[in-house]
Amino acid sequence: MGIARPKTLHDLVKLNAHLRITCQVRGCGRSAVYEAKGLVGYFLARGWNLAWEAAPSRFRCDACGQRQARLSLEPIKVPIVPPPPEPTERDHKAEIRRRRG
Repeated sequence: MGIARPKTLHDLVKLNAHLRITCQVRGCGRSAVYEAKGLVGYFLARGWNLAWEAAPSRFRCDACGQRQARLSLEPIKVPIVPPPPEPTERDHKAEIRRRRG
């Protein structure tokens, strides 16, 4: 089960995903990943259409200069934070002494 397909670029933020743009020109295939919030702000500042189908025409490949982009979702990898260590008996006794004042 993957990420649902968005209807607009605003949906990328809701889906917790970034946007991967891949050049579709034969022999190029350059790819880049953009942060969703920054990209949406960029589109809004220019008054561009945020629809998923309209967005590919706004991207030009840095390598070949063509406007043949394919959009896909890139899940945001959330770092796993280890749980805090369990308090020891020494920590428990120190907490009791602090409470007594």
